[in-house]
Amino acid sequence: MAFNGTEGDPIDLNSAITMTSRFRTDFPNEIQGFYIGSAAINDILNQSNCVGIRIYNAINDFGKKTLVFVGVDTNESDMTSGVIIDKVLPCPPHCSKSVLNETED
Repeated sequence: MAFNGTEGDPIDLNSAITMTSRFRTDFPNEIQGFYIGSAAINDILNQSNCVGIRIYNAINDFGKKTLVFVGVDTNESDMTSGVIIDKVLPCPPHCSKSVLNETED
């Protein structure tokens, strides 16, 4: 199968709430999410032949969970000679008040 850049499907808010709530219940001490700026995403997507982004789980130099973002071409190959991004900001502490990260009482 070749990638064409349309992979992934939107979900409704209720599904997103259910999924993120389930994660918080199953993994109460884990990082809930990460923030990455649009400039970094655009740097990856604006590469020639890039049709998407692959996101890898990783551990940084401080032993903390993080993510690594790399562009992917139509052959499903990581564009490892291009832009690779890390140093995303974890939530918490970089969270907003949102229905996607609220703890139920």
